[in-house]
Amino acid sequence: MLKTPQHYKRENIKQLFKKVLKENTIELAPKSVSMRESFKKDPVTTEVDFRYYHDGEEVSLQQTSAAGLVDCLFTGLRDYYIEEYHSISNIRLLNLLVTPIMSTNKSLIGSDAKVSLDFVVEVRDHDPAEFSVCSRSIIGCITSGTLEVFQFYLNCHKTFVKLREVMSDAEKRNRWDLVQSLMTDLSFLTDVNSYYEKEV
Repeated sequence: MLKTPQHYKRENIKQLFKKVLKENTIELAPKSVSMRESFKKDPVTTEVDFRYYHDGEEVSLQQTSAAGLVDCLFTGLRDYYIEEYHSISNIRLLNLLVTPIMSTNKSLIGSDAKVSLDFVVEVRDHDPAEFSVCSRSIIGCITSGTLEVFQFYLNCHKTFVKLREVMSDAEKRNRWDLVQSLMTDLSFLTDVNSYYEKEV
C-alpha cells in the first residue's frame, strides 16, 4: 500500500500519543460481530451485536439501523463515546471504497482474495482523512477499520486535554520554554480536529 503524506502525518501524531499518554493510550480491538438483516421489511433493517475491547475491557454494543452495518457501528461508537470525547461530533463518514485484491486469492474460484477498504472521513473545518485496512473478510475490514478511526480521534482528544493541563501548569510556573514546546505539540492535534475550550 502506497503511503501518503497524510499517512506520515498521522503516524507522527500517534508517536505524540505514546509520548504524552504513554500506557494510557486508548486501544480498541474487535472481538466479534453478529448481524441480522430482515429483507421482508422496507427499508431493510440491520440489527448488530458488536463486541470489542477498550484497553482490554470488553464492551458490548447493540444497534439497529435501516442503513446497514457501517451505520450501526459508526452510530453506536459515536453515541457511546461522545459525552466524554465531544470532538468526535466533528467527524462523519464521507466515502467507503472497497477494492478486491485479486492477486492474493489462493483458491481456484478466486473468492478468497483479500479486500482493501478505505474509509474517507470528513472532519469539520479540516481536510478529509483516509484510513485503510486490508483483510480477507469485508465485515472484518469494516469492524477493524471503524475501530481504527475512532481510536485515532479518541486519542487525539485525550492527548489534547492532557497537553492543555500540562501547559496550564507550565504557565503558572513561568516555564515559557515548555509552553512553546507544548504549543507545537498542540498544533499537530488541531491540524486534524477541533476541540472546545469549555471541555478542557
